[in-house]
Amino acid sequence: MEMNLLRMKKIRICFIFILVTSILTINISPVLGLSAGVVRIGLFYNDSSAKILKAVESIGIGSDSGITVGSFTNGQFITLYDDITPNTDTFRKDTYFTINNSKWVEYLPSQGNQTPGGIPYGPWHVQLGGPFPDYATASLQAMSFKQAGIPAFPVYMDTWYVWTGFYVDQVSAQTDIQVNLHNLFPTAQFQVIEPSSSRVVVTSPAFDTLMIFSSNSGTLRIRARTPASGGPAVVRLNTVKYRGDIELRRISGSDMTVVNILSVEEYLYGVIPCEIESWSPPEALKAQAVAARTYAYSNLGKHNACGFDLCDTSADQVYKGFSSENAATNKAVDDTAGKCVMYNGSPASVFYFSSSGGETEDSSNVWGASFPYLKSVEDKYESGKSYNYNWVVAYSASKIKDILVTHGIDIGDIEGIEISKYSEAGRAVELTVQGVKSQQVYTRWGCKTFLSDLSSQMYTITTDADVFAAGAALPAQVNVASAGGSAKSAAVSDAASAAPSVDILPAAPSKLLLSEKKVITASGVFTFNPDSANTGTSTVNILGADNIIRKLPAVPTLYTFTGKGWGHAVGMSQEGAKGMAAAGFRYDQILMYYFPGTQVQ
Repeated sequence: MEMNLLRMKKIRICFIFILVTSILTINISPVLGLSAGVVRIGLFYNDSSAKILKAVESIGIGSDSGITVGSFTNGQFITLYDDITPNTDTFRKDTYFTINNSKWVEYLPSQGNQTPGGIPYGPWHVQLGGPFPDYATASLQAMSFKQAGIPAFPVYMDTWYVWTGFYVDQVSAQTDIQVNLHNLFPTAQFQVIEPSSSRVVVTSPAFDTLMIFSSNSGTLRIRARTPASGGPAVVRLNTVKYRGDIELRRISGSDMTVVNILSVEEYLYGVIPCEIESWSPPEALKAQAVAARTYAYSNLGKHNACGFDLCDTSADQVYKGFSSENAATNKAVDDTAGKCVMYNGSPASVFYFSSSGGETEDSSNVWGASFPYLKSVEDKYESGKSYNYNWVVAYSASKIKDILVTHGIDIGDIEGIEISKYSEAGRAVELTVQGVKSQQVYTRWGCKTFLSDLSSQMYTITTDADVFAAGAALPAQVNVASAGGSAKSAAVSDAASAAPSVDILPAAPSKLLLSEKKVITASGVFTFNPDSANTGTSTVNILGADNIIRKLPAVPTLYTFTGKGWGHAVGMSQEGAKGMAAAGFRYDQILMYYFPGTQVQ
């Protein structure tokens, strides 16, 4: 996965904020036998509260060693049937589909969007017989109907039946009974089966129906058969491979939800190479493994409403299954098996990120909640050369306005952005965006997320209206020309060092606008505030010591954010962990440094 690592790491930096609200309210009980735990990972699902729409209407499932299809009932896996072929079967909702370009394509007849040329399949069926004791008996009965020209298939509804047809409506089903089925079997009793939101259809690559599943007591699970040559049993979803079981559920509002169920240790095999480079020092990989394991245990049940514990994206931990596994990261998991970062006997609420820029942050300055082991610590082992350690991003004032509007905030044209408070570690914790209509104040994590491309809270802001943007150092003295032509000498309040004096001259007699800079004169302190009602100039001419006049906007039109570090900066810095490992620290020492007061057990 090396080619996608930078992209995945960039996504990862924003995941913790989404989690922290639920984590803070979890009552974590002591964990016993950690290495034996089982975790449910959401792969495809809808979560309206998080605005995540990634459920599927159909999915291909197979394995090189074949698959076993079963019902997980009362804590036990009950085998329904085995497919010993390496084929990829399709598991789809029992609803309206067509076959188009050799693919199942869902359509909604009420919206008239049936795929042109496709053969329609609907959720109405006709029951031919049953109940039957097992799949084999139902399959034999279905075969006898097929020999008579009726395309029948077995159906599991906590016991076995045989159905036929994928009718688009009730009339079509009843017509088939009267015209065809009764002619073939005059004395047989047939029953029309109405649509259901719980059924899943399994079809072969040749589009033959293998079975329909709908259970009131169990859930549909698929697992790979044990390979004859040994090695792990790996199931294939489309083209990605996973250890453990795959569960399919028809959940209201979530289309068809797909969940991977496996041990925590096997889950970590697919997490660590996605969260840190596999070529990192071994002790750093171990520290990452323990941190990821701790995160998993302290967040079990987080997505219960969606039918799983954790998702596979940066909203939790990036997980790509067996397809992403690496020998070095697997070894780090095995070498730390069952180990967690513990605080007062329970797994700690641990967090990690890419780089801090030199000092980690107190969680209270990011999410508002304070933890005794999530405090700011010096991060001196970061190399300072990692990807995105130093960053710069620029936004036009109009772009910032548009972004705020998409967030439901309309303060009008942007006139200024000011950081009014920094944390002791040097991160913005209070920021005001001034618009012509009103202002918007952001605090803590909002200082990063109010604009989507900011890599951290550690940054400064410059604009194209700042005096020093003209190419020289900020002057220690300026001459401000008034509308009447007289000038006042003034010291710039935030001047860092002496520099040649300049003249600031309005292009026309009007109120001077200069990005809200403060100047101190003999008459007191003056602040140049943008005034939307002002009808004067939109630019300011600056005469420098080199006698060159430069024109700056009176109100900023471009905001440049210059920062350090990548991520929320709470907990363990991955770049710092690499540096500490290279300096000879063990993985437990690394973790206890970044999470003071904890123990690795």
